[in-house]
Amino acid sequence: MTQYKHTFYSIISFLMAAILTFSNEIIAYRLQSTLASFTTHVMLFFITLLILLLAIYFAYQAFVRRRDTFNISFLSIIGLMSIMALLFNILIIGINWKK
Repeated sequence: MTQYKHTFYSIISFLMAAILTFSNEIIAYRLQSTLASFTTHVMLFFITLLILLLAIYFAYQAFVRRRDTFNISFLSIIGLMSIMALLFNILIIGINWKK
């Protein structure tokens, strides 16, 4: 397990970011476009961004140390999905800004 710890941490961080994105979507549907709702979206966006940066750091450590031989394409796909999730969060913020 210690051999794959950076890859494991990276995957867990990506999953946490995906859960935060999903919760941000739920909040967007449940709450009206108030200042509190907008502040919540922005706060969740920055928390998601921090977790994704942490996940990218762990993925980088996994590749640099060469101890963690994991499928690079899998982490790349998760990374692209996370970028799409961030863009979706920005879209939610933009829609609530317009309202």
